[in-house]
Amino acid sequence: MAQEILAYPTKPEAIKEELRYLANYLGAHNHKTCEVLFGFAWGIEYYPDKDWTYLEFQIEKLVEEVEQVETLGRDRLGDHDLFIRLPKTGLEFLFCHHCDIHLTFEERNEIADFFNQRWDSLGFNPEERLKPDNTTPNP
Repeated sequence: MAQEILAYPTKPEAIKEELRYLANYLGAHNHKTCEVLFGFAWGIEYYPDKDWTYLEFQIEKLVEEVEQVETLGRDRLGDHDLFIRLPKTGLEFLFCHHCDIHLTFEERNEIADFFNQRWDSLGFNPEERLKPDNTTPNP
């Protein structure tokens, strides 16, 4: 069964800072791409002519792409869901519309451990728990 670490950034700007940190961390650890799905309100603007599905992005372009979506007029990161998958690792980050961050995994690994410790040191009060059975994103 999947597990997740749920973290609660202490201020709205922290979720954006954490997205930047995630992109830099992944790039520094030789991750070149990720898969991204924009949640409902962003998806309305982002996917008008596309299938509403995960798209592959270059890690180095991730933050830029999210910032571009924010300019479409549908609020900002933390107001709408943003799913980021790393298929080779079995990890998925959800920058949630509740302005929190979920990290889901089947098997714990060094990235999950790293972010759990990081979020604890930042005062994000991470909680580890079993993920509910419904593991399919509902954008």
